Amino acid sequence: MVANAVVLLLLAARYHTTLSSLERDTTLARRARALGVFAREQYIHEAHTIILGDHSHVGHQQEWVTTFGVR
Repeated sequence: MVANAVVLLLLAARYHTTLSSLERDTTLARRARALGVFAREQYIHEAHTIILGDHSHVGHQQEWVTTFGVR
């Protein structure tokens, strides 16, 4: 009976550890995705600035910098 309780406690601890790892991995995946989006947006705005030869996209780029900083 005591052995069963010990096994259940060990399984519960392992389950908790696994859930914590999944939550951490989910957070890291979201941050990585956000970083990828930010890099893409920055590239697009800089390319438009070069192609158009003016600063019409600089404001948009700053919006993305601000948005990314919040995340």
